Amino acid sequence: TPGPACPQPRYFHEIYVTGHLEYGRDTLAEEYERDREKGVDVPLPKNYFPNNDPMRQPEFTWRAHANLLYRNWLDWCYQMTSFKREEIPSTIRELHDKIPQKF
Repeated sequence: TPGPACPQPRYFHEIYVTGHLEYGRDTLAEEYERDREKGVDVPLPKNYFPNNDPMRQPEFTWRAHANLLYRNWLDWCYQMTSFKREEIPSTIRELHDKIPQKF
């Protein structure tokens, strides 16, 4: 279903991914077909198959966005992580201290 994919609080110390951006082009199609073969009455995924035809191959429209999201996240983790393991707990405390109690 259309909607926000990655809502985040104002201070960006948390991010919520609401979909499965890690899925490949055919992953959802394979899950849909697997469940149908088991006799499970699953609805056709919305806006996934071209013209809502499960016989057509889905378009892989989210790949570039998924790659960008995960690369940026990994880069942020790398930049925020100290190379000195003993400094990691204090860095986490510092980040938490920057977040207002009410936001």
